[in-house]
Amino acid sequence: MIENNTDGVLLSVIIPINKIRRDLDNLVGIIRVAKGLSIELVFVLDTSEDSAYEMLTNICQSGNLNNYKILENFKRNPGSSKNTGIPNALGDWVFFCDSDDLPNFQIISSYLLNVKGNVDVVIGAYEIENLQNGQMIQFDQEKSILNWESISIAPGLWRWLIRRELLTGITFPELSMGEDQCFIIRLFAKEPRVEFSQEIFYRYRVGVLGSLTSNKKNIDDLEEVIKLEFLCESLSQKYSRIRNQMIIRQIITLILKGNFNLRIRGLIHLVKIMTIIPPREYTKIIKYISLILINRRII
Repeated sequence: MIENNTDGVLLSVIIPINKIRRDLDNLVGIIRVAKGLSIELVFVLDTSEDSAYEMLTNICQSGNLNNYKILENFKRNPGSSKNTGIPNALGDWVFFCDSDDLPNFQIISSYLLNVKGNVDVVIGAYEIENLQNGQMIQFDQEKSILNWESISIAPGLWRWLIRRELLTGITFPELSMGEDQCFIIRLFAKEPRVEFSQEIFYRYRVGVLGSLTSNKKNIDDLEEVIKLEFLCESLSQKYSRIRNQMIIRQIITLILKGNFNLRIRGLIHLVKIMTIIPPREYTKIIKYISLILINRRII
C-alpha cells in the first residue's frame, strides 16, 4: 500500500478500479480536479492487469498529487473494494466514485465547507454524458427538485456525501451489481439527517465499454441484493417506504434484463413487495413504476 500525507482532510474519495488501462485517461482527469483541494483519493485496485500498481503510482506522482492511497483487493467486485477503502478513509466526509466518471470536486468542496453540523448526508445533482453519441443530459437546477421520490428512482451513491463516522458498522455486499442500493438501505437504519443540494456534484458516464452495469453476467447479483434488502426491516416508516420503492426499481430491472428464470423470480419478488406495501399506496406505486420506465428511456 502506498500512503501519502492525509492529515486534516475534508473529503475522502474511494475509487474502485477494475480496468485501469481503459480508465487511465479518466483517472488522470480525476487527479487533476482533486489537486490543490482538501481531498484524499483512496484508490482500490481490483484488477488482474499487469503493472496496474505501477501505472497508478506513476499518474499520481506525475500529477503531483499529495493526498492519496493505493490499496489492493482481488475479490473482483466493487462491493468488496469499497469495503477495503472505508477503514482507510481519514476525511471528515466520504464519497464513492466510479473510475470511469468525473466528480466536480470544486463544487463539492465549497459546499462541504458550509454544511451545518446537524447534517449527516448531502445528496447532490448529477449530469449524464453518453460516450456513444456525445449527448449530455443536464440537471435543470431551476425546474428539477431533488427529493426522496427522485432519489429512489435514481439513487446514485456516487452523488452522496456521507460523514465518515456514520459508516461505522456498515458494509457493502460483495457483489458487482446493486451493491450501492443495498448499502444505502443499510445506511437508512441509522436514520441519517439528509440535506439535498441542487448543485451538480457528478458527471455520470454511460456507454462505457466493459462497464460492470452493462455486463449481463452480473444481473444474478441483483437478485441476491433484493433478498438482502428484504432483510432490512428495522427502518422508520419514511425510510421503509423509500426502501420498498428502491426494491421495486431493482425488480423491474431484473424482469427487463434477466433471463427467463430471473424474470419469473422477479415477478415473485414483485408479488412479495406488493404484500408489504399498504393498498392505499398502490396508486402511488403505479405512478412510481411509470417514472422508472421513463427514466430508463432517458438514460
